[in-house]
Amino acid sequence: MDEFARCASLLASPGTEAVLRAQADSWLTAFRSEPAAWAAALGVLHGAVGGAPPEVRLQAASLLAWKAKRQLSQLQPLERQAELAEALVALVAAPASQGQLEDAAARCLCVALANLAIHCSTWTRPLDTLGEEAVPRARSSM
Repeated sequence: MDEFARCASLLASPGTEAVLRAQADSWLTAFRSEPAAWAAALGVLHGAVGGAPPEVRLQAASLLAWKAKRQLSQLQPLERQAELAEALVALVAAPASQGQLEDAAARCLCVALANLAIHCSTWTRPLDTLGEEAVPRARSSM
């Protein structure tokens, strides 16, 4: 998780030298295919309240959206997919007092949730879950 956060920060920083930026991008590109990337991204997002900077949280949320679309089969047994859905719903629905994610990161998590709703056979009634948890956040931000 530390290397993920370091590389995401390097990639987002305008002052990063081109060579370091290329190395960070290569590392992130290779890492996103690893099964360990699920935990690293979730760790960044769960520790995000006052922790990782917004660009690192966005990189973590983008990674989860990418993996949920392309590598959901890495999460076995299938119950792990439903656990991921629950964790993402909790992150999206977090009240402002707990430090909501930035809109861009929240949108990426919504993309991940949409892919989980389509492909995760163990997540029964995803729309009910999303309605119960995520709608209050949307109303509170209006």
